Amino acid sequence: LLEILPLTQLKTLEIGEFSSDALTVLCSRQGTQLQRLTLTNRSYWFGLVDRQQYARRLDQSTLHLIAHSGILETVTQLEIKHERVGDDILLLLEKMNAGQLISLDLVDVDLTDEGAEKLANLPQLSNLTSLNLSENQITQRGVIALMRSPYLTQLRHLNLGSRFDNPYYGGDAN
Repeated sequence: LLEILPLTQLKTLEIGEFSSDALTVLCSRQGTQLQRLTLTNRSYWFGLVDRQQYARRLDQSTLHLIAHSGILETVTQLEIKHERVGDDILLLLEKMNAGQLISLDLVDVDLTDEGAEKLANLPQLSNLTSLNLSENQITQRGVIALMRSPYLTQLRHLNLGSRFDNPYYGGDAN
């Protein structure tokens, strides 16, 4: 479907449980002027632990494909959910222009305190008004780094949610 759709006028793209093939096609398209990109995987449900291990779609090669494709050049709202790639997710942000993002959701991506510290020092976030980092591994150390950020001065909405315990990812669901 992505191969035949004219995507030059597309402003918002939401892909759930996407395949790496779909991302390859999307990233190869020229002239895309996306403002909002949403990549969502299925959230954890009890009883689906065996299937969950195959659910992750983003990996190092896919992150590099997206980061170097140019598709992020016009994105001002980025939402990635349930893709537990860890702090490597920041590669996407690092390839964006300073002040470009106004809204960022990195939900259940396994961001750590080190990632939060690195995130806090990205000039790409200088116009950010909304930040959702729920369901990650951020502790008080990471929160302090975010609060001391010289770039998060425009922030109006912050969601740190909770640390989601998921037995597949090593958490304790009880």
